[in-house]
Amino acid sequence: MTSRIGDLELDCIVRIVPNHRNEATMHPVETGANITDHVIERPLTVEVVSIVSDTPIGLVADARSDNSIPSDIAYTYLTRLMADKELVSIESGVYPVFKDMLLLSLTPPKDATTGASFRFTASFQQTVFSTVNVDDIETLVALPLVKKKKQAGNVDTSADGPSAADSQPKKAVPDSHLFNAFEAVFD
Repeated sequence: MTSRIGDLELDCIVRIVPNHRNEATMHPVETGANITDHVIERPLTVEVVSIVSDTPIGLVADARSDNSIPSDIAYTYLTRLMADKELVSIESGVYPVFKDMLLLSLTPPKDATTGASFRFTASFQQTVFSTVNVDDIETLVALPLVKKKKQAGNVDTSADGPSAADSQPKKAVPDSHLFNAFEAVFD
C-alpha cells in the first residue's frame, strides 16, 4: 500500500501520530448528571513525519515521471495545500484513512543529512461538518414600525384641526396577533 497525503505519493511515513482528545468541563459536575454533557470532543489531529526522495525505488519510482524533481513537487504541493486551505485524506497503511484533514503546519528542515530528499513534519486537524435541518426551525421576524410621513405642502384642511382620534394613544397589539400575521405571510 502506498502512503499519501491527498494526491502526493510519499516514499515513506517515518512516523504518524493521531491524537484523539476530549476535554473535561472546568465547572463542577452535579451528582447524578450525565457525564457526557460535561465533555467536549475535540477534533482529531495527526502529525506526520515523512520523506519524499529524489531517487525513489520500487512502486513509488514507477509512479513518478523521469523529468520531475519529487522533492520540489512535494514542497510545492504541501505549501499550496496550506495556502488554499484544501482538505485532504491521509493514507498510511497503518491506520484507517484519515479524511477531511486540514494542514495546520509544515516544517521542512534542510541540512547536510537530508541530501536529495524532502523530509518534513506536517500537522493536520480533521474538519468536522454538521448538518442543520432548517425544516424544524421556526423563524420570527420583527418588522420595523414605519411612521407615515406628511408630504411637504400638505396642510390639515379640517375645520377643527387634527381629529381627536389622531391624538389618542395607539393600542398595543398582542404578540399573538403579530405571530398570526407573520404566520399568514410566511405560510
